[in-house]
Amino acid sequence: MFPDPLIRMNHETAAAGPAPPRARVARAARLGPAAWYRRALALALVCAVFAPLGCSKRATPDSSGAGASTGAREVHLHPSAAPLTEVLAEHANTAKGLGLRPFVALGASWCKPCKELETSMGDPLMQAAFKGTYVMHLDIDEWGAKLGPAKLASSSIPVFFALDAAGKPTGRKIDGGAWAANVPVNMAPKLEAFFRAP
Repeated sequence: MFPDPLIRMNHETAAAGPAPPRARVARAARLGPAAWYRRALALALVCAVFAPLGCSKRATPDSSGAGASTGAREVHLHPSAAPLTEVLAEHANTAKGLGLRPFVALGASWCKPCKELETSMGDPLMQAAFKGTYVMHLDIDEWGAKLGPAKLASSSIPVFFALDAAGKPTGRKIDGGAWAANVPVNMAPKLEAFFRAP
C-alpha cells in the first residue's frame, strides 16, 4: 500500500504518537539508497517547479520581480560560456515574444545609486516608467571585459542601454547623471521618456 518505507513507517506509528528524536533518526537510517534517491528526486522536482515563483523582488535566469502585474520584466544575467552578444540576442527574442522592449542595465553590488534605484522599483511612478520593458541586469564586476565587445561599456553606473530586436545596442543610453537625487519623482520621468523613445 505504501511504496516508500518511511511513509509506511510513519503511517504505522502515527497512532502511537511522535517518536523520540533517537527513534526517528534510527528509522531514517534504515531507509535504503533507493528511498533516499526517490526523496532527493522528489525534492529536486519540487524545487524546479516552484523556484521560478521565488520569494525575492527579482527573478532570474535570475529572473523577474516585475512581471505581468506591471507589464515589465527584469532578469539578472550571470556570465556563462556563451558570448554576451548571443545571450542578449536570446533575451531580446524572449522580450519580443512577450511584447516588451529590450534594455540592458549595468550596475554593481557596491554601487549606492544602483541600490537606491533598485529599492525604488516598488514605487508606482517607477512601475509606470518601466511598463513595457524587458530589462537585463548585468553586474560590471561579473561581466568585466565582455561588456566592451558587446558595445556596453560605460564610465558611470547605473546606466541603461536600448537594444534593437536582435539584442544589439542602438546607441541610446541613459545614466544617473540624467536626474538629480535618486528618488522616484526624479528618476521615473527621465527613465519613462528614455524607455518610450523610438
